[in-house]
Amino acid sequence: MITVNDVKDGVVRALVTRWPDWAVYDEPIQQGLKEPCFRVQVLPITQTSGIGRRRIRSHSVAVAYFGLSDEDRHAVGAELLEVLERIDTGSGLATGSGMQYQIVDDVLQMSVQYSIHLMRARAEPQRMQKLKEEIKLEES
Repeated sequence: MITVNDVKDGVVRALVTRWPDWAVYDEPIQQGLKEPCFRVQVLPITQTSGIGRRRIRSHSVAVAYFGLSDEDRHAVGAELLEVLERIDTGSGLATGSGMQYQIVDDVLQMSVQYSIHLMRARAEPQRMQKLKEEIKLEES
């Protein structure tokens, strides 16, 4: 089963593979930010029930890019749409949807959602305990 950490790690791996010389943070940045760099954050996770044992879990991820110029931010934003379209989670591939980015306060902010289809485990039927019965016949 693909977990939220698998999705976050898959996004980080995709960023590091494409931009190996840039820092990628997946924890809050305290200080000492060295541009250019990325910050990956997991947003709220939702789950909906499907038919029978099926369910869909949606992992939303935000990627912030701290770049050098607006031109640079837009170029990286366009490339992020390609790089994060399909990620390897280590447990399987996940395809991104609802991808969008914008630049706010000189930071590129991108969001993407990965929907994972899950199947609940079958419930084991509860069986009755064994019944031992003795029958005695009386002679008349």
